[in-house]
Amino acid sequence: MSVFGKPLDVVASTDIEALKSTGAQESQYLDYKRDAYGSDTKELLRDITSFANAYGGEVIVGVEEDGDGRPQSIPGLNEYKLECTRYEQSAMTGIDPRIPGLKVYAVPFADPAKGVIIVSVPRSSRAPHMVTVGGEDRFWRRHGRHKSRMTTADIGESFRFGREYLKLSEDYLEGAKRAALNSGISEPRLVLGALPALQPERPIGPGEAWAREILARPHGKQNRASLLPEMDPQHEEIRPTLRGLVRLWRAEPQQPSLALHRNGYLELRNRCITGIGGVREDEIEFGGFASLCVDFFRLASQVYHKLGYEGEVFAFGAIAKTEGLRLRDMPVALTGGSDHRSRDADPRGCPEVPNLVVEPWSYSTSETPESQAQRFADVVYNAFGHERAPSIKDSQYGHV
Repeated sequence: MSVFGKPLDVVASTDIEALKSTGAQESQYLDYKRDAYGSDTKELLRDITSFANAYGGEVIVGVEEDGDGRPQSIPGLNEYKLECTRYEQSAMTGIDPRIPGLKVYAVPFADPAKGVIIVSVPRSSRAPHMVTVGGEDRFWRRHGRHKSRMTTADIGESFRFGREYLKLSEDYLEGAKRAALNSGISEPRLVLGALPALQPERPIGPGEAWAREILARPHGKQNRASLLPEMDPQHEEIRPTLRGLVRLWRAEPQQPSLALHRNGYLELRNRCITGIGGVREDEIEFGGFASLCVDFFRLASQVYHKLGYEGEVFAFGAIAKTEGLRLRDMPVALTGGSDHRSRDADPRGCPEVPNLVVEPWSYSTSETPESQAQRFADVVYNAFGHERAPSIKDSQYGHV
């Protein structure tokens, strides 16, 4: 969790000033820099990779510390917005492999001509990361308030950690996918799952109000029509299980529509992909399909934002019970009004498989929900013999 105890995109200048009164000291997870990094970005990249190769952390630029590593003044920076862009570009080109979820934030002062920079470095599932600019080609790691070059043993341990975590995530995702598809589904149903590559610092307890609220009201306070609506207390309930929380229909308790596990795994099972807007019962309607996909990945973003997690996420998608299903090349607009589907479009059938399962993939929390929905949709459309899926745009399908 951030030193600020809140998501970094809502940190304000008052939060920066509070670092002095709280005496927030440099640590394994926190570093202060009074001045901007120079034109030689090697030191910047050493600091970033040292956190990624350890436990993650934050570099706050524009804060002067005393001898004990506590803030004594906050002079800020003049060109902090330009510096932000430079830091982002340097991290993109000077670190191998790139760090999933790395973000740089600009925090303006009351006088917006000055501000500070927060470089947020997640603990990485892809460590170790190497600095590659200027012939550096070295690995660094954070130790307390300082950093040092990684030894051969450190590098080997980091590789082992990455492989072990990757295997744990793959096994968990495979188990969840198998459980969902072998749960007695009797009709076409969309199944999506997302799992953070690194588990949250604290498991999500079944009694946590925010977790129940997210399952009950996936769109928060936005009152908008959706195929993933607010929970109906008369027919649905949220129930604790061994692995976390599930939202389910009382008449069909073996098929939860949403699940949120203790380790941050989020799952959707939804049958609202056929028979929508006048489309036949054996035909997938693209607007509903796209809307559900975007809504799911947006909900995953909400969960990981609440957890303060930035980094790599593993996902999978499937359509259960595909026998006899058809898919047209052009969509019907879900927003109502004109029919955007080509009347001559050939509704092609799915290959003869009981379940259409897309292989798991990984993405970064910095990527958009629409991009992940598009990624899944393109593979589904390929399976039905189409070149690609129609373009998924937030304005058309994400807010219906």
